Amino acid sequence: GLAPILKAGDWLGPGSVSADLGAGNGLQGLLLQRLYPHARTLQLEISSRMIDIGRGLQSWLGIPEDRVEWRCGDLLEAPLEDVDFLYLYRPVRPDGPGRRFYENLAGRLERLDGDREVGGDDGAGGEVAGHMNPSEPGRATIDSAPAESSRVGVGG
Repeated sequence: GLAPILKAGDWLGPGSVSADLGAGNGLQGLLLQRLYPHARTLQLEISSRMIDIGRGLQSWLGIPEDRVEWRCGDLLEAPLEDVDFLYLYRPVRPDGPGRRFYENLAGRLERLDGDREVGGDDGAGGEVAGHMNPSEPGRATIDSAPAESSRVGVGG
């Protein structure tokens, strides 16, 4: 959805890195780059055809090539170490077999930096922000607004 993109300015600055996992044609990541110019946007997509379409869209939008990195690959293998804002539009349903995907991704994010702020859209039109703590895997303290410390924004 667009709500996380419109709120992403809280997490993106000139030196920031954003990532769109399962980017498709990359529109969301490209919009992040247009609305909030930042150092780099990682667009990760499994379909090389969609990446080709996205590159055309990037050119049409006038976004410099050095601002966007396109990668063809698996979402769970994305290089997320330097990412400040992560956009993910439900690649699989969060119930049933899809739950394992989200558990794996959440565990990976916690291991990357177990003491970071997270924030984004709760999927029901509400905004959430919280604090991930490595001493409580899989749990987050939820706040009503993002803190000003080291953060990773999560939208989608």
